[in-house]
Amino acid sequence: MKRRNENLGKLGLRHFANGGLGGFTSGLLVQPLQVIKTAFQVKPYSHCEGTNIAQPAGNSSIFSTIRFIYTQEGIRGLYRGLLPGCLKSAFSAGSYFYFLSISRKITENIESKSLADLLAAAIARTVQSFFTNPILIVKTRFEVIGFNEYRGLIDAFAQIYRKEGLRSFFTNGIEYALLKDVPFSATQFPIYEAIKHGLLSLYSEKQRANPYLKTLIYAVSSMCATFISCLITNPLDVIRTRVVFQYYNKNKQQHYKGVADSVAKLIKYDGWRGMFFGLQSRFIKKVTGAIIAWTIYECLLDKQRKGTKRA
Repeated sequence: MKRRNENLGKLGLRHFANGGLGGFTSGLLVQPLQVIKTAFQVKPYSHCEGTNIAQPAGNSSIFSTIRFIYTQEGIRGLYRGLLPGCLKSAFSAGSYFYFLSISRKITENIESKSLADLLAAAIARTVQSFFTNPILIVKTRFEVIGFNEYRGLIDAFAQIYRKEGLRSFFTNGIEYALLKDVPFSATQFPIYEAIKHGLLSLYSEKQRANPYLKTLIYAVSSMCATFISCLITNPLDVIRTRVVFQYYNKNKQQHYKGVADSVAKLIKYDGWRGMFFGLQSRFIKKVTGAIIAWTIYECLLDKQRKGTKRA
């Protein structure tokens, strides 16, 4: 039993390291898309009073938003929040894959593989969301164009602790993060697994040994799964972005007070299209990030499995 627990621990750390590397790489490459998404989503209704943030017009396209950010802050503006963004992506992916490896052991006796994958992903994302909420708050605020309240990462954590309290790190936007991230993972992972195994089954065992074919299948599977999940969860992503930043919005009428109130205000002031603010940039960012993170994760795992077999 002790040896089994040690093996599970080592395996979990391997999943954490592989996922962390994939997450860090994807975070580094897609940060400009994250900044663009935040620019689309953060503006409550028409403007955010009591701050110096700059916002693109409501009907802006991705390219016009890039021009807007470049005009405001130059090329550096597109890489706002790069350090917390990379740290968040690394820790988020690492902890997700770590908890996923554990939760899959918990659900392995469930007859339906799809149901087992859904529950495993939901459990992993729930735990991971609590762990990563503090860095997510900091990352989101750093990404807002024109927002310069914090001198750096340490100062951001210190100011939030001093002004908003320790509790805010784990309660600020967490209900929206859970409502968004748990369904996202609960749909993404089972769809990813189903497409991956479906595509792999089309080829012989010898063909499946081709690393280039497997890499392509991992990429296609993650892209399809991410697209569907993005579409379902985007309204909650818009709300979460605004809730995380609303401490600095002095107009209390623009604040969201609970899920029902936030959905009602979003539709009232922005219409149904407001529920899909930032969808294009989020989709491109999520798909690109998923392809990079999942492919690196799976390829590293394949290499480690081959190394273990040889040993």
